[in-house]
Amino acid sequence: MVIVTGATGHLGAALIRALRAQERPVRALIRQDRRALEGLDVECAPGDLHDERALRRAFEGGDVVYHVAAHIALGHDAWPTLHAVNVHGTRNVVNACLAAGVRRLVHVSSVAALVGKPHATPVDEARPLVSSPHPFPYGYSKALAEQEVQRGLDAGLDAVIVRPTAILGPYDHRVGSTTQLVRRAALGEMPVALPGGFDFVDVRDVADGALRAETRAPRGADFILSGTWASTLDVARRAAALTGARPPAARSHYGSRTASPA
Repeated sequence: MVIVTGATGHLGAALIRALRAQERPVRALIRQDRRALEGLDVECAPGDLHDERALRRAFEGGDVVYHVAAHIALGHDAWPTLHAVNVHGTRNVVNACLAAGVRRLVHVSSVAALVGKPHATPVDEARPLVSSPHPFPYGYSKALAEQEVQRGLDAGLDAVIVRPTAILGPYDHRVGSTTQLVRRAALGEMPVALPGGFDFVDVRDVADGALRAETRAPRGADFILSGTWASTLDVARRAAALTGARPPAARSHYGSRTASPA
């Protein structure tokens, strides 16, 4: 039995489809919203990351746990929730895995957990973990979550860590920030695009990478799951081109813009 936390989220929904394509039995930890699981043959276990007893019940008889659930937010006012879900929630997952005798934990972190500087060289697995909530507390919460996984490793748990970059693709029923970018551009609701960009990766590729980490990675390994870097402007204009919407203008820096193409 494979257990998936965050099963109704963007990556969780893609991961469960990949697992079911392999005909593996899946138990999904859910709270209320089940839209992402409609039509799928999965067992649903009620519970959340704050209830360690519920996690232990959900993990009973489990062979592998994919810990996908997380709270994503950029503002510092979100820190209490980021800590409660990403850090304390991961602590509960690790404890439940140890108590249930789970064979392997695949923990989904984020590339944001790694120090971004120096910007002139590519980020790789050798970068240290973020050690401060400034400027982005989300990355710090994911770094602290990884430390909880390390604590589990020290206690004898078999675990691996994967760190996706910015995820795009189907099954995002909750419409996260990257999906909002594409949707707004496709609907012609983005008059300008802010400067900068991200490394974007297809959610189905992340699911595949997580599956490979489960079956191939050595205990304690960690991997970045990336795709291709693209500017926000390029992604938005591609989305607009697919629907015939007016493409956004380029904003050369905060506070000014350049003309959009005809």
